[in-house]
Amino acid sequence: MLKKNFSDIKKELRIKYALDLLSTNVAENVSMDGIGRQAGFASNSNFYACFKEITGQTPNQWLQNNRGTE
Repeated sequence: MLKKNFSDIKKELRIKYALDLLSTNVAENVSMDGIGRQAGFASNSNFYACFKEITGQTPNQWLQNNRGTE
């Protein structure tokens, strides 16, 4: 039996997609808010909150800590 509900799975997949975008240097051409929208988040605050919940960092912190490490 799944221990996650659909909403949690959807949120994780959206954050994974945002991480993929950040890993491919899309952030150089698209704002962080734009990345959140591309990942399917309706609001910036929801994107930032979910991102921090899943990764433990804000999107900007993640980007600074992972820039050039791929």
